[in-house]
Amino acid sequence: MNSVSLLRLLVVPCLSAGFTSLQAGTADSEKAVVTSTLDAPWGGPVLGGGIKSNDAFTEGSLFMVYPFLDTLSEGGSMEGTVGYLEPYATWAESGEVGLSLGLGFRHLFSGQSVADALSVSDPGLFGEGVFVGANLFLDYAQSAFENDFWQGGIGVEAGTRYVEVRGNFYLPFTDDQTIGRFTETEIERRSSDTSRRVFGAPTTQGGQVVRSVSDRTTTTTYTTTTHTTYELFEEALQGWDVEVAVLVPGLDKYMDLRLIAGYYDFSGDRSPSEIEGYRVGAELRPIPALVIHGTWFESDRLYQENWLAGVRVELPLENLGDALKVRRRHLAERLFEPVRRKNSAITTGGVEVDPISTTTTTTTSQSTSTSPAGTQVIGTVPSGGPGLGGNGNEEEGGERGGIR
Repeated sequence: MNSVSLLRLLVVPCLSAGFTSLQAGTADSEKAVVTSTLDAPWGGPVLGGGIKSNDAFTEGSLFMVYPFLDTLSEGGSMEGTVGYLEPYATWAESGEVGLSLGLGFRHLFSGQSVADALSVSDPGLFGEGVFVGANLFLDYAQSAFENDFWQGGIGVEAGTRYVEVRGNFYLPFTDDQTIGRFTETEIERRSSDTSRRVFGAPTTQGGQVVRSVSDRTTTTTYTTTTHTTYELFEEALQGWDVEVAVLVPGLDKYMDLRLIAGYYDFSGDRSPSEIEGYRVGAELRPIPALVIHGTWFESDRLYQENWLAGVRVELPLENLGDALKVRRRHLAERLFEPVRRKNSAITTGGVEVDPISTTTTTTTSQSTSTSPAGTQVIGTVPSGGPGLGGNGNEEEGGERGGIR
């Protein structure tokens, strides 16, 4: 199944369900059905998308949070549970495509009445309650090299109006994938010399018996050739991340400004890469439907730079009017937000290089050079003596007379 088909499979049913819910909400309002929670800004599917970028990376996304279970405020208080599906799709300018499908729940522990939730402007730290949640995700990514990767993810979260904590774990299901191979050749040469003295045939010269002397040098060259084959590969990295987010008080009467700090750590089985470090950022929500965010990362390998900025739109299909005006948001609305996790294409270590085979051969060659070293007197010619004969030899030293 290619990535386009999988995108249709995950996103289209939820989009259809969302628009059906929107139509149902419109029909209900036309019937003038009035309940205590009709004007509540929380509940219903949320459709959204965004873009984030830096100097080396740009990625777009499309997502939906579809609540198949919503019991908030059913007992007269705000307490309740939200169960949801979250399809999420991403695409990057480098050609990467990511698809995710999440299943999760969030439960709000709260004694606050619905009337107070709609009217109280300063509930304090715990006045709106405490929520906890957990989620499971199945992620797919096709890399820029058209390799396919799958992974699972699990996340937990908890928070009050002003403080939230969450953590995510990512577990790859796919082994490393080959991109290509290449071979490098290294040649190393070393030489050694051996010398010996060579004597020529005896001759007479000026009444003396002499012979020529030469130095003969033999050079032996050893050539070692090494062929190393390397494999280019990419690997999905196992990892985790945690974060703490703090809502700035006072300003939250009009808009949300969260200050965020966290830590991340990703590593592979085959890859020597480890991507880890701190991150800090801020998230501004001037109206409920619009999120502007920026983050600094200690490592530049997670998003190819140390920083990332973006904008995200979250449209509650049953409460769109409330999402487009400046106002205070209730904690219950966060139960319908997309999960805070690394929804980008599955984290890889980039293109890695690994030597997979090495062969070494050594060859030997020799060359000889001769240089004259003079003549050697080995005797005198006796008067009326016999003539000289014989051949030269290659004996070293031990001869009579000196070299001149």
